[in-house]
Amino acid sequence: MAAAALLAGWSSDRLIRAGHSPSRVRKSYATAGLLLCGAAMFPAPMVDSASHSLALITLACGAISLFSANVWAITQTLAGPPAAGRWTGFQNFIGNLGGVAAPLITGRIVSETGSFLFAFWTAAAILIMGVAAYAVLLKNIEPVSWQTT
Repeated sequence: MAAAALLAGWSSDRLIRAGHSPSRVRKSYATAGLLLCGAAMFPAPMVDSASHSLALITLACGAISLFSANVWAITQTLAGPPAAGRWTGFQNFIGNLGGVAAPLITGRIVSETGSFLFAFWTAAAILIMGVAAYAVLLKNIEPVSWQTT
């Protein structure tokens, strides 16, 4: 994941320096990472061997690096210098809530169904909702105009 995140950050910055739209590049990497992660996670509990499942989970981890390498740049760009610390702190807080909730939800799903199938499918569905949020709700990635009163 570390190598994939480094490569994703480097390549997205390079595209932007080459003249590509920062909004398009950042959103493309973020949505592609979420989509590919979800696509790899969905079949992971249904394949015929543990090694195939592990390969899909590894692919999912690598794919989410496309997202993670760019999501912080998106936040810092939107917030700008006046609020980058607050925004990234809030984003990190919300992300950590997901980290707390995920094992609880997974445990509940597994205890109710006796299988990890629906837990993986739930995670994949949440990733796809993230794709929709970034693709539809986030228009242009440019600093918010802060007005002080």
